[in-house]
Amino acid sequence: MIHVSVRVPLSSFDLDVTMDLDGPVTAIFGPSGVGKTTLLETLAGIRQPSEGEIRFGDDVMFSSSESVLVPPERRRVGFVPQEALLFPHLSVLRNICYGAHGDDPQITVDSVVEALEIGHLLKRDTGRLSGGERQRVALARALLTRPRLLLLDEPLAALDLELKERILPYLRRVRELYDIPAIVVSHDVFDVLTLCDEVILIDQGRIQAKGSPKEVLTQPRPGGAFFRGRFENVFDARVAEQSPEEGVTRVKTEAGLELFAPHREVPVGERALVGILAEDILLARTAPEGLSARNLVPGTISAIEEREGVAMVCVDAGDPIYVRLTHRAVAQLELEHGQPVHLIIKTHSIHWIA
Repeated sequence: MIHVSVRVPLSSFDLDVTMDLDGPVTAIFGPSGVGKTTLLETLAGIRQPSEGEIRFGDDVMFSSSESVLVPPERRRVGFVPQEALLFPHLSVLRNICYGAHGDDPQITVDSVVEALEIGHLLKRDTGRLSGGERQRVALARALLTRPRLLLLDEPLAALDLELKERILPYLRRVRELYDIPAIVVSHDVFDVLTLCDEVILIDQGRIQAKGSPKEVLTQPRPGGAFFRGRFENVFDARVAEQSPEEGVTRVKTEAGLELFAPHREVPVGERALVGILAEDILLARTAPEGLSARNLVPGTISAIEEREGVAMVCVDAGDPIYVRLTHRAVAQLELEHGQPVHLIIKTHSIHWIA
């Protein structure tokens, strides 16, 4: 159990959080600049809170009331920053062995090298590594410190989708092989849904929501977090029909919402997790004709929330679907609660998450 209750003064707000973490992998999720990385640095001991307490199990890492401050090197935390900082003057092997700590029969150089498939890189200079290889080497180095807690700061942010899909299996393998609790900072729904058991949503230094990825990510974000960044509608569905000749796959949620997504080779009946950005959905008061878009979804407006010129309109289409509009569009369309509308969603605005 990781217990955190800290306040950290920042330039425009204070990071002020209290939380208990007991899941295998917890995501700290939210837009950029809201305190996510600061929280990891505080746990690692890189940044000191002004007040509060941090406990790893029964061990106190920081306590303002008891004047306890355990330095970073004694916390046994494996920290992988967003930019995989490797020593340029050392080979890959010497990099991953740097800082190796303790003697754990499960976490050996050989087992980590095998799990992350970096054996062919061991003699290579770090300057000759690709982005994905650098991330795997940085993760190997963190694991070989035999940490009691693993901190990953945007581990996939610098990678394109193809590289992400290649790195994710290694992160999953680490989760399966090594019994190390991990905290992953991310603002990417894909990363969170595929890696994490629990999500904590942070905005402006405060916890806004906590729960399973599905609970947190498929609901509107409280307060300003709902309007900042890019809100993604996430649907847990099943594959209902395959039409490879048309380039589409029809998926259907338990509530009956049907969507045509880009074709993907998934057996009929299998689970399909798909996402649509709120800003990629068009809203019409009447059903338009002559559209190329495959998805014309009828529904009823169940809520409209406006702030700073932006409106988030919730449409009940069996499942709630959130549409991002301008304040002007809401006024011009004279949208109101209970009004029937139609949503226009291009097939290629829908992407596969899992």
